[in-house]
Amino acid sequence: MAYNPAVGATASSGALVEVRGVTHRFERDGHDLVVLRDVSLAIEAGEVTVVLGPSGCGKSTLLRIMTGLIAPTSGEVLCHGTPLHAVHCGAAIVFQSFALYPWLTVTENIGVGLHRTAIRGAEAAERLRRVIDLVGLEGFEEAYPKELSGGMKQRVGIARALVGGPELLCMDEPFSALDVLTAESLRSEVYGLWTRGDLGLQGMLLTSWGRTRERSANCSPTRSHTRANTATRRSSPSWTGFTRPSSRSISPMHQR
Repeated sequence: MAYNPAVGATASSGALVEVRGVTHRFERDGHDLVVLRDVSLAIEAGEVTVVLGPSGCGKSTLLRIMTGLIAPTSGEVLCHGTPLHAVHCGAAIVFQSFALYPWLTVTENIGVGLHRTAIRGAEAAERLRRVIDLVGLEGFEEAYPKELSGGMKQRVGIARALVGGPELLCMDEPFSALDVLTAESLRSEVYGLWTRGDLGLQGMLLTSWGRTRERSANCSPTRSHTRANTATRRSSPSWTGFTRPSSRSISPMHQR
């Protein structure tokens, strides 16, 4: 079953999401801390985009700006060519920290992903059943987060993001809290979901650092282009820009 785009998502022209000249500052101890400086990036349909950089360089901030969770200090955010001034209704996020409600079951936690849509009744039940099957949580529908391993908790997070049928799946260092074997297995499954194309996803945006970046950048380019974007922090906590491979293959710096 292929999911339709989330309610409110459109098929209009333009990138799924784009930032132009974005700068963002936080105030700390009475001083401005610039975490993003003049960043421009577009996520096009059919692309897997990986934003790489060390901890604290602004990867998560950029992801939150591109999904409309926070507004940039300056610059533009566009969704399909239209200025974005609220939450991106066609995007869903998988968080690093799982972010599950401990008093809700697996099914109920996943169902949170439908709250912002008009999907109810039999269709909602079918979507929940389908996505639970896709992420391998059959038999754990009534379990609570405290009864799950780290890998299973992240499966719940992924299912919650997918159940509403987003066009853009954003993953904020989704495997960094997992052990190596679990992370490798879950990473492969996520890329399998993407390459099979049965979820209606139009694009993926991941933030990463360390070994995860190698695998992230090496995912299959069967859905048009695969693009690896590298954010580098130098002497200050601001980004100096993005570098992109000129071909569809990933540059040697991302290979093992």
